[in-house]
Amino acid sequence: MGLVGKYGLLWLDYMKENHKERYRLLWRLGRLNKTACQVHEEAWEMLDEIMGKYLTKHLPDNPSSTMEMWRLREEAKRIGEEVVLRDIVYQSR
Repeated sequence: MGLVGKYGLLWLDYMKENHKERYRLLWRLGRLNKTACQVHEEAWEMLDEIMGKYLTKHLPDNPSSTMEMWRLREEAKRIGEEVVLRDIVYQSR
């Protein structure tokens, strides 16, 4: 079994609070952790893809500036996480 990770844990909390019956069913069937691992993996893949596209589209004015590169990566991550949370983590499965 894979790692539940950050997004898997967020999904577990979401399911426990918002979809109690589905959460209990997955737990009884022994599929809760497996599904949480899948959520985590899907979320990281989507985040990586979104960040890559953003960084390709938004090139730094000064590529040798560590601060500018850091700012762009943080912006890409923030935008990507919003999408990942909406489209993957906060969804019932």
